[in-house]
Amino acid sequence: MKRQKQRGSSLIEFALIVPLLFLLVVNVINFAGFFYAWIVVAHAGRSAAQYMVTGPAYAGYGSSDFISALPTTAAQIQSILTTCPQGDMCAPSINLSKVTVTVCSNNNGVQEAPGNCLSPAGYVDPELTTSVIATVSVSYLYCPLIPSWDVPALGIHSSLPRCNSDGTGGMTIHRTAAMRMIQ
Repeated sequence: MKRQKQRGSSLIEFALIVPLLFLLVVNVINFAGFFYAWIVVAHAGRSAAQYMVTGPAYAGYGSSDFISALPTTAAQIQSILTTCPQGDMCAPSINLSKVTVTVCSNNNGVQEAPGNCLSPAGYVDPELTTSVIATVSVSYLYCPLIPSWDVPALGIHSSLPRCNSDGTGGMTIHRTAAMRMIQ
């Protein structure tokens, strides 16, 4: 008789623990996907800034004559990042339609391309007349791999917001990279 009572309590304990274990596994998978996307965006920002500075001499994107014009528009840089298979944003879990690229170059204090150059308050470029600062900002709207759910009545909320069909929600990952080009 005592043994049957223990079997029942084990089943109840198992039923109470399984939802928590499931929630833990889902959050681990979603945070792993978020961290992976963050690494991809950070690398893409650095790579795009390097390409903007070096142009066709950049490894893997070279032109046959090595004298093509440097890419300066966001569309050119975004095309380089998202053209598969060699683009830096070409990863299995990255939705390329959610990638946004902004570029800017600051030449002698004059912005040459649309966008927000690095200009914090009090920032003065010490090499203003001999170099150009090229800035690339990459943004990506991350949608969790396993869509979240909320049960407000029980106080259960997932840790990463899901993406809605109207384009809201999710988490925006944003990285900015700046490199100096010597004139």
